[in-house]
Amino acid sequence: LRNSSEQLIGSFPRKEEEPCSDVIPVSPSGQILELIIHSTWGDQNYVGLNGLELWNTKGEIIKISSISSKDFKENKLDPRSKLRNIVNGNYNTSDDIHTWMAELAKRKSKITLEFERVQSIAMVRVWNYNRNRVHAKRGVKHLEMRLDQKVNLYLR
Repeated sequence: LRNSSEQLIGSFPRKEEEPCSDVIPVSPSGQILELIIHSTWGDQNYVGLNGLELWNTKGEIIKISSISSKDFKENKLDPRSKLRNIVNGNYNTSDDIHTWMAELAKRKSKITLEFERVQSIAMVRVWNYNRNRVHAKRGVKHLEMRLDQKVNLYLR
């Protein structure tokens, strides 16, 4: 596991001034989780996620009090654009009503989740966009997670 973690972190593009650590923190604590989307699997116009599940060290699902983004705008006429779909509990689906999809705003786009209180994160499950094979390229390829503005994890 350590080797695969080092490989993931080592292969992700980073700025020179950012501190680099080959150690993934165990149960980091915080209240604000930022998801920074660096790229998709090939779609240049849209990005999507089926969901994000977070558990604390007690094995409980972490409750999200708010989810927001300055980079992705919600469209009242399009249910897929609702950021709340990322944490709605319907993850193993290809139904547009339960997934999140948005226009790719810029190279790095951020989604901010706020927990009800400070939490120690034990596990994260990312459900990538999977409406069908044609649209699978809209899924997130490179994802950075920051808890209380500290870089905690790069996923590919």
